[in-house]
Amino acid sequence: GPKATEATEAGADIVAMVELNPEQARAFLFSDTFNRLEILSIPAIAAVCGVFAAWYYTTDVATVTAAAAESSWTLVGTIAATPLLLYAIGAIVGLVVIKIGKFRINQSLKSHAFIVASLILALMIAGIAPVIALGPTSGYSMPTLLLSYAGVYAAPVFLIIGAAYSVGIAPAK
Repeated sequence: GPKATEATEAGADIVAMVELNPEQARAFLFSDTFNRLEILSIPAIAAVCGVFAAWYYTTDVATVTAAAAESSWTLVGTIAATPLLLYAIGAIVGLVVIKIGKFRINQSLKSHAFIVASLILALMIAGIAPVIALGPTSGYSMPTLLLSYAGVYAAPVFLIIGAAYSVGIAPAK
């Protein structure tokens, strides 16, 4: 049926990615196939971060503190869940607005928005990487503290950066 053909085509796209040369890989990054794959991860990130944030905000401080002291992943969640959730919400809302408004973004704006939003995402990952690598007691670093404070005091910035990411993966003109 049609669904089997679509799945086979999607699988063929993924298999073909392995054999791309650098120029073809750059072209693929701005293709419709990449954008469809990329868009799937945004709701998944929002769902996972939303569940963790719900636990974090509905659980007493002593329980959260004890859990974060014992587990690197729990500490990562306490630091990154809210910023990542806001980033994903900004991206989802941005994609919906672009889709409903039928906006077409020129390639230059698309590239710049993608680069800026990706760099901020990389900084967010840099903030949690030491916690994962070194553990909850010695994994704090300057990016970790910046991410933690920004998640609380600059929350709208993550929505805006998520919206910039949506511009970066939106259909080009």
